[in-house]
Amino acid sequence: MSQYLGYVENVFKLLAVVILIAGSVNLGIFCFLNFRLIEAKIIQKKLGETILVSLEFLIISDVIRSIVIEPNLNNVIVLGVILLIRTFLSFELQMKLERKFLSKRKKKN
Repeated sequence: MSQYLGYVENVFKLLAVVILIAGSVNLGIFCFLNFRLIEAKIIQKKLGETILVSLEFLIISDVIRSIVIEPNLNNVIVLGVILLIRTFLSFELQMKLERKFLSKRKKKN
């Protein structure tokens, strides 16, 4: 059972990497096709959203490893620290994206 959960953990890590690569390629194509109309805020928003989704998959893989595969106090403490750091990064990135998006909408109105 633990072996299969190890595979599941690795699948989530792989998905996080695939999401980052696919999002970056998608953003590159978008920028190439719209090179005259693109703004830096749009690029930041799209890349930020990609990073946020990827972070969520990494958090899932960490939970599987720390709680299910190797459940001991040390792993739970490490998981807690990792989750705090990643949650803080996600929150900061989300707030930054929302501020930039809202400021852009206010300038249009």
